[in-house]
Order: sequence, then C-alpha cells, then structure tokens
Amino acid sequence: EWLIVDWSDEGLANVRIGKFSIFGFNLAVIKVDFNLNDDKIDPSLIGSSSTQYAISYPYQRKVFYANGRYWVFWSDGSYMVYSSSTDGSSWSSPTNIRSCSNGRKFSVWLEYRGGAYYVHYAYAPETSAGDLIYRRGVLNSDGTITWSSEQVAYDAQYISGIRNEYVYYPSICVDSNGYPYIAFSYRESYGGVYNIKLTKSSTNDGTRSTDWREILVS
Repeated sequence: EWLIVDWSDEGLANVRIGKFSIFGFNLAVIKVDFNLNDDKIDPSLIGSSSTQYAISYPYQRKVFYANGRYWVFWSDGSYMVYSSSTDGSSWSSPTNIRSCSNGRKFSVWLEYRGGAYYVHYAYAPETSAGDLIYRRGVLNSDGTITWSSEQVAYDAQYISGIRNEYVYYPSICVDSNGYPYIAFSYRESYGGVYNIKLTKSSTNDGTRSTDWREILVS
C-alpha cells in the first residue's frame, strides 16, 4: 500500500511511503523517484571562504530570515562577513564586519523586539589575553546593518591572576527582554584543560555594559 505525494513542480516526481511486516515487526519503506529540474532546485552561490570552518559550529547559528530577507554570516578566512537576499537566489556582495579567521570564533542570535530586528554576535579570538567580544546591530530592510560599538563581555587578561587565558567557541542567546547571555569555553594556558563559563549583560540596549556578570558552570 503506497501513499504518493506529487512534488513534480519542484523537480521531484513523487515520494512513496509503503509498509510491510516481517517477523512480527511493522516496517516502513520510503521510495523517492527523482526527476531533477535544474531551474528549480539548483543551490545559489552566496560567497566563498579560504577556511574549512566558514560556518562552524552548528550551535552558533549563522542563518536566519528577518525583515523580508535571508541573512547568512560566515568567515571568509580573514573576516566575519554577511550577505542577504530577498528571494534566496540572488545575494548581495559579502560585507565585512570584523577580522575573524574562521567561523567557530563567533556566534549569532536574531532578536525581534519593539518593532525592530536585531542581530547579536559574540566573538572569541582564541589568542593569548584576547577578550570575549559582544556587539549588537539593527537589521535594515535594505540589507544593511546599523552596528553599535563592540564591548568586552569577558576580560581574559588577568582572570585568576593569569594573563594568558584563552577564550573559545562562544554561543550567544538573548532573552525575551533583550538581555544577552554568552556561554564559552576557556582555559588558563594554551595546553590547559577546557572549562565552561556563562556571562550575562546588565543592559539590553546594545550599549556598553558595566556589569557583565560571570556565572561559572564548571
């Protein structure tokens, strides 16, 4: 017995789902008949990168839809960049945001509040005495971003009296009131053991916070 779904207008002829029983177990079989239509399912080229970690890691979120556009963020090997599109096919030229050699160094979060769309990012340099950085921007309908100034979310220079602390792999989220939280890995020397920390800002307007509160979770 087959259930047939007709997706021929998208270049996929049909998907057939069947069922059968063997040794008392009910199993399902999915059969896909492809009829590729190049002008309907070909991917579009957004940009390029010289690093294999252009969009790493999955939990850092690099793609979303907001204010009538698709937005994609990645590292081109030298900079954190973004591109946007109204139709998912034709994309704007990549715009540089800041220096960033690979995608695992930053995380992105989309927020909608008070009638505006905001993008937040956290950046971890992975270098000795490098600070964890936070920044917020307003997503405009023309594909531009109006950025606030960068601020230090975590000062890695003299924590525990050690100057060469390293911060890695940030993950940012924002609560319903607009307050950003950033989780990240750190270690107190290049060959040291990884630990995890969480910090929250005391402000929700994209300006510099004077009270990034550290929450130790390891």
